[in-house]
Amino acid sequence: SGDVLACFLVGLLARGADPVAAAAWAVAVHAIAGERLAERAGSLGYLARELAAEAPGILRDLMQE
Repeated sequence: SGDVLACFLVGLLARGADPVAAAAWAVAVHAIAGERLAERAGSLGYLARELAAEAPGILRDLMQE
């Protein structure tokens, strides 16, 4: 999942986010993805692609708040 976190960070940086803000957003999205998967699938662990698949919905939800 560290690769997924790094991808979240690089993606946010590529979109022009400030490095500190990008790091904070990446960590938050990564954590929320784990929380959402835990609610649906239990807490045993997840594939990287499952975490990554959560990102668009999480970002959409956070931007609406």
